[in-house]
Amino acid sequence: MADGSVIAIPPAWTLGWVALAYGGLSLVLFGLYGWDKRAARLGRQRVPEKRLQLLALIGGWPGGWLGQQLFRHKTRKLKFLLVFWLMALINLCGLIWLLWMLRRDWFRPLMVYLEP
Repeated sequence: MADGSVIAIPPAWTLGWVALAYGGLSLVLFGLYGWDKRAARLGRQRVPEKRLQLLALIGGWPGGWLGQQLFRHKTRKLKFLLVFWLMALINLCGLIWLLWMLRRDWFRPLMVYLEP
C-alpha cells in the first residue's frame, strides 16, 4: 500500500480502538485491585491472581499498576510483581507488533537509526 500501512485500517480507528481497549481494561483492573484489597481486609472471597495477571496481559496493566500503588496492594509479593511486569512486557511487545503491522509508516523515522 502506498501510504505505508500493511492492513487498510484508518489511523484514527487504530489509535481509537487501542486507546479505548487499554482505557477500559485499565479501569476494570484498577477496580479489581480495589475490590481485592477490600476483600482481603474484610476476610471475603478474593479475586484470583490469575485473573489479575490475565487482565494485565491483555492490556489492563496500566490500571493494575496504578491500583497497586494507590491501594498499596500486591506490592510486597515479589513473585506476583515479576509475573505482572512480565505480562506488561509481553503486552507491550504485542502492541508494538500490532502497530507495526497496521501502521509501518509510524516507525519510519526510527528505521533511519537501524540502517547501516
